[in-house]
Amino acid sequence: MKTDLKDEILTQWLQDIAFDGLTWSSLQNTAERITGTKDTAAALFPHKLNTALTNIAYNCDLHMIEMLEENNKDYESIREMVGDAVMTRLSLMQPNKESYRLISAYLARPTNVVLTNKILWQTADKIWSWAGDTATDYNRYTKRGLLTGILGATYIYWLQGSDENNTKTKDFLSRRIENTVKIGRFIGSVTKKIPNRHSSKCKKQA
Repeated sequence: MKTDLKDEILTQWLQDIAFDGLTWSSLQNTAERITGTKDTAAALFPHKLNTALTNIAYNCDLHMIEMLEENNKDYESIREMVGDAVMTRLSLMQPNKESYRLISAYLARPTNVVLTNKILWQTADKIWSWAGDTATDYNRYTKRGLLTGILGATYIYWLQGSDENNTKTKDFLSRRIENTVKIGRFIGSVTKKIPNRHSSKCKKQA
């Protein structure tokens, strides 16, 4: 019940942010309207905005994976899987784009760099796990680190754009992935002589 209530509050608050602003008081007001109690927000979100934004990102990641698994598409390559996953996540964010602009501005503050990296890494990890990556060596961190950079750049481009179908954003994402694949191949050529005691399997090769 507690989790359901938290999700209900966050879903409504995500819509309210565009009109009421990204503030702790706006979250408190949303929680109070739903529960009738002023102390609800403090009980559910102990670290205030940081907890709330982390939970919003986590819920969006879960919905992204659910949609990807339901679609059950056949992919030609890993890069196609990654691209589809990122665009799926953006489609979930689209209805609340103005709110995400305010969230992005908040996360861009120097004091929130740890929170921002945590949220992006969380999404990158979900995408790679869905794509079948089980690496436990340096490859795991390299892949997720590179994807974190792709996510951050693509979010910014998407937020600054105005194309409703996100065609330009998709093209931008494809270029970023292609460039990163080239970097990844370079990294692989440099490190391939390092002994690897673990195996990494994905559904299909890039």
